[in-house]
Amino acid sequence: MRTPTRLFRTTAFKLTLLYLGVTVALSLGLIAYISSTTADLFDRQLETAINQEMAELGRQYQNQNLFKVMDTIGRRSMSPDASVYLITDFSGNPIAGNVSELIYDPADVAENATFPVRYIRISPGEGEESAHRALAKLSVLGGGYRLLVGRDVEDRIEFSTIIRHAIRAAVVVVAALALFSIVFLSRSVLRKVDAVAASSRQIIAGDLSRRLPADASGDEFDRLAESVNAMLDEINRLHSGLQEVSQNIAHDLKTPLTRVRNRLEELTRAPPSEGALPDRLAPALEECDQLIATFEALLTIARVESNAAAVELTRTDLSHLLNDMAEFYEPAAEDAGLELRAKIADGVAVCGEPTLLRNMVANLMDNALKYGASDEAAVVLSLRAEGGKAILSVRDFGPGVEGHDRARLTDRFVRMDAARSKPGAGLGLSMVKAIVGHHGGRLALRDAAPGFLAEISLPTVS
Repeated sequence: MRTPTRLFRTTAFKLTLLYLGVTVALSLGLIAYISSTTADLFDRQLETAINQEMAELGRQYQNQNLFKVMDTIGRRSMSPDASVYLITDFSGNPIAGNVSELIYDPADVAENATFPVRYIRISPGEGEESAHRALAKLSVLGGGYRLLVGRDVEDRIEFSTIIRHAIRAAVVVVAALALFSIVFLSRSVLRKVDAVAASSRQIIAGDLSRRLPADASGDEFDRLAESVNAMLDEINRLHSGLQEVSQNIAHDLKTPLTRVRNRLEELTRAPPSEGALPDRLAPALEECDQLIATFEALLTIARVESNAAAVELTRTDLSHLLNDMAEFYEPAAEDAGLELRAKIADGVAVCGEPTLLRNMVANLMDNALKYGASDEAAVVLSLRAEGGKAILSVRDFGPGVEGHDRARLTDRFVRMDAARSKPGAGLGLSMVKAIVGHHGGRLALRDAAPGFLAEISLPTVS
């Protein structure tokens, strides 16, 4: 009992039932309209033919005499067509025509109008036939003589009967086909819904690799499955990223926290010395600052990647911002023994958030100053406008990064072996990637041969 109940509740069943009702109603209405129109047309044609023949016989009676009319009717009665003729005398006795008996209700007889009659036809050489139905018109000729002219309507009645039978048969066939369609479509839909439900239950149970089934039919279920599967892929990616971040946080932050704890523990055990206390606290404070910076970087990445409404983008003069950044980093470059070369085009503007853009450039510059030591001893900060894009790049002339490692540089907490000896948490390029994505741009990391090149393209605004 459960399956039929589910079947009746499906959208396919309801839509098919609706389409069935509409189709049957339209079909019956169309057939009824055609039948009614055809019957009216037949009636008008019969009435016109009767009126014409009645008028012709009436003129014959007026211009000639009753015997001429009787002769005409006698000749026409010999034809095996649907015409009905009868002339009766003042007593109602038939004197001419092809009707042996006429049955009608006098109440149905209206002046100058056709009316239904039943008659028994006299067939030449065969005697009397069974009763037929006809439409007829009655006229008084004079001297008590009456003339009846009519047309047999058995063919029209048979046609109407055929139409009625066809309607009944069509309703039965349509209903049977509709019932089959309802069952077939509903079961087909139920199978797909059950498959989606089963996959969803497995996903809820924790199998995030499970996907909704698709049969490449291109129907709405396939399109829905493709969209949901794409969403599940993104959720799985985010879930994997969250797991990786959690593991990296546990791994990378455990060491500095342990060092801070050990130093604080040493302070509690060592005898107090007022002059040496600040020097002994300084390393712990540096570790705490590094931890705070790491968490601030994680929060910034999370805020940008979530497209938070608070991150409002406005028109920003990128040329002016980079000139300020170059001026700010010039002393740091000199301290690192590097020359900062700024090649910044004027008048390049983008739609962005200035603080995030500064943060983005600062991370690139920090990396270049940390890892760009070389014989060239230079760092290049450049900006140009090209094809509706602002192309911002930071290049160093250091050892660079191997191709298979460059793809991992934007992952969180990823640090190359050469960077392990330098301070940092491996979040700089992750933050740059998040900020660039939020601004609708693209980040490319390339081998500058020699050195390392980080290139960012952002849409420009006027």
